[in-house]
Amino acid sequence: PALIAAAETYPATFVGATQRGLALFNSASGGLIRQLTWAPLIGGDQYPSVAGDIRRVYFARAISSCDGTGSSGGTWVVSTDGGPSSAVVASPPQDVDLSPIVSPDGRMLAWVRTTCRKVGVGLFVRDLESGAQRVISIPPDVEVAPLAWAPDDRHLLVTNFTAGGQRASMMDAGTARSTNDAARLQESACEQQFPRFLPDATFVALSCSLIGGKPGDALAVFDPASGLELRILQEGIPLPSPNDAVFNVTVSSFSSSPSGESAIWTTVPDGANRQSNVWRWSDGRAEQLPAFASEVAW
Repeated sequence: PALIAAAETYPATFVGATQRGLALFNSASGGLIRQLTWAPLIGGDQYPSVAGDIRRVYFARAISSCDGTGSSGGTWVVSTDGGPSSAVVASPPQDVDLSPIVSPDGRMLAWVRTTCRKVGVGLFVRDLESGAQRVISIPPDVEVAPLAWAPDDRHLLVTNFTAGGQRASMMDAGTARSTNDAARLQESACEQQFPRFLPDATFVALSCSLIGGKPGDALAVFDPASGLELRILQEGIPLPSPNDAVFNVTVSSFSSSPSGESAIWTTVPDGANRQSNVWRWSDGRAEQLPAFASEVAW
């Protein structure tokens, strides 16, 4: 009974990217429920993004490595109920699709297309109901990651990476011609990492507690118009820090629950051929799950 009660505070399942492909896991026990995809022998299935109904998972499939003929297989989708995966859109030869993000209602999809030479092609936005698609250009000196869709299915939170650092911005995905058209959010005391929008159009992100905290130890709610912190939902999350020699690991992915009150993440130990570990934060405590995945998503 205690296990059932605890599981109600976070989604019952999560999707993880493994060496074999994407898989569906039990969030309470970490046990494997079913294998969703079988990744190509050369390449892999990465960047899982789960629609709000928890029935569809969008991901980037790499068909082969970037050699003379290699390219990404494009952006794909698979049902968590089982069944074959299918391509949403195929990428041209020598292009690679990265970081697909689906909106909470499952209608809008965004992803970045780059080349095997790491030259940006554009930020793609697709209406999955109508099939309408547009491309937002990326300046040559900028890298972009789409992060989260607002509930209006129009505004997209992105991060621009430049020589001067990274900045979070809000973009009108229906009118923007370039990623430079995004409105930069006001600087916060801590970076807003791994954001997720709440139903009230604010967003929750991994940040820090300003009272005795360290960067990346709290889930806070932010105003998308100003970028200012509104409140702290959870704090004391024991994430490894680059300056903390005890952990000596890196956070490879992080996903908050739809309510923002729980989280799941993966850590990768330093060194080659080391297995990734999965952690769940709920009810004010962290628990390592007996599951192995390099990326996770709720």
